[in-house]
Amino acid sequence: MGKGGKGKGSAKGSWVFVPAVKTSFRPAASSWGKSTGKSSKGAGKSGKSSWGKGKSGGKGGKSRKTFSDLSEERKAEIRAKHEEKQQELGRELADDTIYFGELVQRGKSYGWIKPSNFAKLPSDVQAKVKEMLKAKRQAVKQNNSTNEVFKQNVLFLHMSDVEEGVKVESGSRVKFKVYTDNEGAGAYEVTNA
Repeated sequence: MGKGGKGKGSAKGSWVFVPAVKTSFRPAASSWGKSTGKSSKGAGKSGKSSWGKGKSGGKGGKSRKTFSDLSEERKAEIRAKHEEKQQELGRELADDTIYFGELVQRGKSYGWIKPSNFAKLPSDVQAKVKEMLKAKRQAVKQNNSTNEVFKQNVLFLHMSDVEEGVKVESGSRVKFKVYTDNEGAGAYEVTNA
């Protein structure tokens, strides 16, 4: 290639200085390019590559225990924290009637239950649900979300309100009691139906 061509080596470039930044997802800048006896890029002191290998067990590398595996002290601590939150939100239990429904959406710490017969819920709970859903629909619209769970009458479910040892997933048939609070209405004492 002649002058002005786009062949190998014909472009004039410039070097840009990129400062070394210590982050949790790559080795310290001082260890880049140093040999450890093994020729593996990204190798640590052991010589084994650490690329693409996250911490096992979630936060802090600790393995997670199920609630039932926790000590009684820790369970009491968690229950107290949840009770405090419930009082803060002004939770009022509706009645002792058991209702049925389906868990239509589940996250890590909360979910949404569609009651089988919404009309059978106490009138104050129905009013709170409608008020809560109105706010949720506005939030969905503002955030350009595609979440369609709020197009139906649903009750909030915090996973701490699921009975101990019971596992619920989206699509699960459940039975529960209802409450109202400052945020709307929800289900508690939730078990599989």
